[in-house]
Amino acid sequence: MKNIKQLLNVMKECDNEIWLTAGLPFAHGEQDWTDLPTFGGDEPKNTDGIWSWDKCHLIVGTCAHDLEIVER
Repeated sequence: MKNIKQLLNVMKECDNEIWLTAGLPFAHGEQDWTDLPTFGGDEPKNTDGIWSWDKCHLIVGTCAHDLEIVER
C-alpha cells in the first residue's frame, strides 16, 4: 500500500482477494479494519470513525459504501 488514496480504493472494493493481494490484515476470516496502515502524521486524538490517515487527510466512514477522504 503506497498511500491513503490507494487504501481507500481497496477498502471500497469489499473484495477479499484484492484485500489480501494488497497485504491488508485479515482476522477471523474477515477483513480487519482495526489494523490498517497509516501514512504519516500524528494519530488523531479521537479515532472514532477514522480508519487511516496521512499528514493531511483522514479516511472516515461507517462502512465501505460511505468511506471518504477528508482534510484534517
